[in-house]
Amino acid sequence: MTRLDENMLQQIAAAGSGKYIRANNTEVGINNIFDEISKMEKSELESKVYSDYNDQFYYFIAIALALIAIEYLILERKNNLLKNFRLFKERKMI
Repeated sequence: MTRLDENMLQQIAAAGSGKYIRANNTEVGINNIFDEISKMEKSELESKVYSDYNDQFYYFIAIALALIAIEYLILERKNNLLKNFRLFKERKMI
C-alpha cells in the first residue's frame, strides 16, 4: 500500500517552477488543470520536413543501358561493321 505524499509533490512542482493541483475523481481538479494549461503562453511551432531519398536502382539502370548499347552494336541490321560477321553460321558438311 502506498500513501499520497502531497508535501513531496508540492516540493517537486516548486522545484520545476510548476504548480501542484490535486486531481482525484472529481472534475474540480481536472478543470483547474485545464484552466492552467489554457493560461500558458501559446506559441506557434514551425517545422520543416526534408525528404532524403536513397537512390538504389541506378546500378540496374546502368546495366540496362550497357546491355542496350551492346545489343545496338551486335544487332546486324543496324551495324554495318558486324553485318558480315556471323557467330552461328551454318557449315556444310561434305
